Amino acid sequence: MTTQPSRRSVLKAAATAGAAAVLPAALPIGPAAAAAFKHPGLLHTQADFDRMRAQVNAGAQPWKAGWDKLTANGRSRGTWKPRPLETVVRGGTGANHVQLAIDVAAAYQNALRWKISGEKAHGDAARDILNAWSAALKTVTGNADRYLAAGILGWQLANVAEIMRGYPGFDFERFTKMMLTVFYPMNDRFLKETFRVPDAVAAACELLMSGPVKVGELSGDPGEAVKIAQALVELGLCAPPAP
Repeated sequence: MTTQPSRRSVLKAAATAGAAAVLPAALPIGPAAAAAFKHPGLLHTQADFDRMRAQVNAGAQPWKAGWDKLTANGRSRGTWKPRPLETVVRGGTGANHVQLAIDVAAAYQNALRWKISGEKAHGDAARDILNAWSAALKTVTGNADRYLAAGILGWQLANVAEIMRGYPGFDFERFTKMMLTVFYPMNDRFLKETFRVPDAVAAACELLMSGPVKVGELSGDPGEAVKIAQALVELGLCAPPAP
């Protein structure tokens, strides 16, 4: 009798692969675990994109209605021009994080249009948004809400990059450097301080697999912690395997 893997086991394998790919060597993770993860594999798999394309081309509902809403949205234009910043601020004086949030949404929507329609203009637009931000962004700052920006926007960026992985002209190496130097340290610090544990990767995996973490003492918003834990794990899954 063949048994289906549990959600917990699947998530644990994915989280392990992500940690092996990019995070510091705090956990005993081998290369076999990392190799088990298949790209693209965060919000969408290739099978998902194949199904979307088939349903849209067939005019099936509700896929076609969803596609029409996507293509009608202004952020889905293949002519979108990014407005990158060197410093993103969320919370306090000078908040400007919405500028990144809008560009990330445009990158994601154009990436979807490219994967489903095959139109190069949309692939180019998504690539150019990611390249512009990885060339410019150096810091995410602000008040305590800066961690939400690092978690939510970092998670969104990782998902778009996962879709665009391997696209001609996408500077994946520079993008990965941005994720590891700007977003990862903030997510790591937040989880360590929230759960008062030395290992943020383990706390993130436990939180996503089991709900409330049973280690340390929670000192913060659990919903915020979930968002940042998800960002930490998916950042690892998006990044390339270590040599």
